[in-house]
Amino acid sequence: MIEIVPTYNDLPIEVGKTYRTKFQTGEMFTVTKIIEKSGKILWFEGIYADHVYIGVCPIGNERLLPETVLSGERNVCSKCGEPI
Repeated sequence: MIEIVPTYNDLPIEVGKTYRTKFQTGEMFTVTKIIEKSGKILWFEGIYADHVYIGVCPIGNERLLPETVLSGERNVCSKCGEPI
């Protein structure tokens, strides 16, 4: 049997926006600066929403959950989940 599932694309991380972290607590982090070298993002600097008193902190580029946008749909098998 065929099932239709939505597909999503990640939007790039932007300065000034707040994102949820991948930590178990899911804290909110506002990006103030993107540190990159040779076009590759190394880390972000910003402020934790619940811990403003700490000041600007670094966070790894893989530790933020980017915003997603619906990009389409695809057909998959309803039993195994493999694309058809």
